[in-house]
Amino acid sequence: MAESRPRILPITTIHPEFSSIIAETRSGVIPGDTFWVSCYKSGEPSVHGKVKVELDESDPTREKVSFVGLDGVEMNETMANGHANPKYSISCPALAIHDAPLALPYQEYADPQKSNPERPQRITTFDVSPDNTQFATGFLDGTVGIYPILPEARSTIQPISASPYASSRTHLSSVTSLRFFPSSKVLLSGGADFTLHILPAELPSSPPSTPARLQPARSLSGHTRAISNMAIIARGRNVLSSSLDGTIRLWDVGSGQAIRTLSSARGPILGMSLGERNGVPFGSASNANGTPTVNGADGGVDEREVETQDKLVFCSLQNGTVECFDLGSKRCVFQSQRSSTALQAISYSASHQLVATGSSRGVVDVYDVRSGLSGESVPLVSFSRNNASVEDICFTSNSGNEGNSSVGLAIATSDGLPFIAKIRADAEVSVAKELVGIHCDGVRCLRSVGDDIWYAGDDGIVRRYRS
Repeated sequence: MAESRPRILPITTIHPEFSSIIAETRSGVIPGDTFWVSCYKSGEPSVHGKVKVELDESDPTREKVSFVGLDGVEMNETMANGHANPKYSISCPALAIHDAPLALPYQEYADPQKSNPERPQRITTFDVSPDNTQFATGFLDGTVGIYPILPEARSTIQPISASPYASSRTHLSSVTSLRFFPSSKVLLSGGADFTLHILPAELPSSPPSTPARLQPARSLSGHTRAISNMAIIARGRNVLSSSLDGTIRLWDVGSGQAIRTLSSARGPILGMSLGERNGVPFGSASNANGTPTVNGADGGVDEREVETQDKLVFCSLQNGTVECFDLGSKRCVFQSQRSSTALQAISYSASHQLVATGSSRGVVDVYDVRSGLSGESVPLVSFSRNNASVEDICFTSNSGNEGNSSVGLAIATSDGLPFIAKIRADAEVSVAKELVGIHCDGVRCLRSVGDDIWYAGDDGIVRRYRS
């Protein structure tokens, strides 16, 4: 994988409570106030300005506010659906930032037992059920909590006090990965204690008085180091797990046994992304009779496998390389050249035929797999904002107003400045949205669900944004 100089994208930050200041000014609670805005771009002088907000006296309804940018920054507000859904953007001419959109969470969930500001419990992994009725969080202390999702009408500026309807502490140390099964009634958890657990997760019809204590229906053991990621295959009869032991295991859920182990020759696997081949022009060929080869031999397919034949597994490794395994042949079909930076996260979009990686030094590389990959492949686009580690990365289902001519890429970072990048068909990249409302706490995990992006991290709060 040839080295390329990443494009530098700007960063826009704003006072976390700016929307409350605007709302209080609009409602007449306060006559007006100022809040800070800071803009950064690596290699250029930072801009630290302020925005003054006050009631627009010329408005007969006395509901409009005016903004005065100070010290090199400007702010714009556009209204949609009255005052219920204002949209804000920031400009900073000195750093060539023009109307950078700001996205506020429209829901925040805070477990009082986990999100105490003085001693928050770090959320290390997170998932949303496919039916969008509940979410699960995994914590540094090994606990798992499952929470109901409230209707969108219950959105609020202040975090919603959320208590789990069920919890578990079956892991001996940090929970590293969570995945709901397609039914939304079963949850797979993986931990730094090398194990995976299958947990019941059926949402009760009414909230219990105390959280139910979950016991694993089945446990999967075999890895010799921490689980780094997991995936559910098709309907959930098979699951995949990757590990710092350098292996990927394909499991039969019914028996709890490993069907096969795929080994990387290059060391610990930090990230994994599963998807359909969808015309990707590499992978193993079948034999003349149509039976895939296994490890170079005519091994056929294990009878316990369900819908594995058309799947590719992309892995990001600690040594800075990418590997791809063909689940049909159970062979590695691609290895990139080494780089000097560990790849923390990876995301494969079969629909766009793109692979994105995020590194421990904050670099995001996006590759087009339609023309195949080789050891000499260079990124379609490479970008960074600073040196903060990319903790999680995911293609979004919403490409904005440009249809299929652009794709969104949600990025979680250790500096607490998550954002959505927009990548156009001509390989131009820009910041599509700055996700604000986080108090500089690291963001470790994200999920793209429909038109929503969910983020969670070190402050113990789960936030829901529009993508």
